[in-house]
Amino acid sequence: MVRYFKENALPGRNFDSLEDLQKWIDLWLVKYSDVRKLSLVHTTGIQAETPAERFTQKERSELRTVDRVFFTNIREETRKADKCGLIRVENRLYKLPEQYSNQSVFIQITDTEIIFHDADNKVIRIDKATSFYTAKLQEKSTIKIFNDVSPDYETWGQNSLSRSLDEYAKVTGGSW
Repeated sequence: MVRYFKENALPGRNFDSLEDLQKWIDLWLVKYSDVRKLSLVHTTGIQAETPAERFTQKERSELRTVDRVFFTNIREETRKADKCGLIRVENRLYKLPEQYSNQSVFIQITDTEIIFHDADNKVIRIDKATSFYTAKLQEKSTIKIFNDVSPDYETWGQNSLSRSLDEYAKVTGGSW
């Protein structure tokens, strides 16, 4: 098939881009390749037919829909849980039981979950979409801001022992 394509679709043609090549291939398949007569009489005894006719009459009925996943992508890794029992997978944090804090753990990562096997063969499954760890916000302490003058300051200003800065200026010869 590759040889047939290379010898019949591409000779003498130059393309400026992959898009131009793809347009030519699409046209060539429909206009030339799918309508040529196949000569199979000498090998199979079948009368000449086109690839389009063969597909329509014989092959289309054999096609089946694919409604299941044929394989699952599983990665196996060793991670070290931090002091809180958190591990990072695909830039998200996931929480393991506390007894695994600061320990190396063996995990399996699929498209949808993280599978953790402990020493007692207990399996823990963590759903990647819904079970990732988010830190809880701590309440901020409120600082009380006083816009008014403190009563202590007002009292200090009325103290009989206090002096104005002008009196100090007279003594030192400076100006305030």
